[in-house]
Amino acid sequence: MSRRLLGIVCFSVGLGMILAILVPAFGWVLVAGVGLVYLGYYMSKQCK
Repeated sequence: MSRRLLGIVCFSVGLGMILAILVPAFGWVLVAGVGLVYLGYYMSKQCK
């Protein structure tokens, strides 16, 4: 196995491990942000 191919394989595995951790975390942050925006909008409409 050449060093270039081994480097590409290691890079891909490492990137996959990082994405497996970061993508769900940012997904939950996005969901929480959207929820807070909706809650603020709902509360501002109820306070008329």
